[in-house]
Amino acid sequence: MRIVFVHGTGVRRERFDQLAALVTSGLTARLPDAELVPIYWGDAYGAKLGAGGASIPGFNGVRGTGNPSPLDQETAEWSLLLTDPLCELRVLAELTAEDDDGLRMPGVRAAGEEIADRLAMLQGAPLPSELNLMLHSTGIAFSYPAAFETVTGSVEFAGACETSFDAPAARELAATVARSVVAQALNAAGDAALCTGDERDRLASPFRLG
Repeated sequence: MRIVFVHGTGVRRERFDQLAALVTSGLTARLPDAELVPIYWGDAYGAKLGAGGASIPGFNGVRGTGNPSPLDQETAEWSLLLTDPLCELRVLAELTAEDDDGLRMPGVRAAGEEIADRLAMLQGAPLPSELNLMLHSTGIAFSYPAAFETVTGSVEFAGACETSFDAPAARELAATVARSVVAQALNAAGDAALCTGDERDRLASPFRLG
């Protein structure tokens, strides 16, 4: 069986070779007799951006006024996370600290500290098979363990745990940590990552932390 693999309009040579290798690996695992025929056309027929995009209105990144769509907002949030994976944890620590009314029972631990204990138990533990498969298919399997350690060992994480006093704050903390770990892993993997937005969101579920 011969299967033709053709890339999209935004793919260039290096990324195409990575995609072709990934598709070949997955295809031959399921269909050992299959032959993948990669067809790359970007260099010969792909469009090239001239004059730094000067002829494209708004290419300089200036957006129009008005309320951003949910997709635009999500894109902006992840762009910020990929630049600074710990930014949400830093903000969360400050916001939850401001919400403290000082009326907690003496000696009662913050719910966030229990989250920290659970995550500490996962350090170095084998990853769940489904998570491990997703990490390999998206190209961040090698950067994920270090990303997990970086995030959970950060000052920002410790601060957010200490100030996340109740259950709702702890749930927000778990979701924030999951996004931070994925952002850190993607950041570290760089061009080796082959992760779609849907895959990124699935990996960023707090239930995938371990």
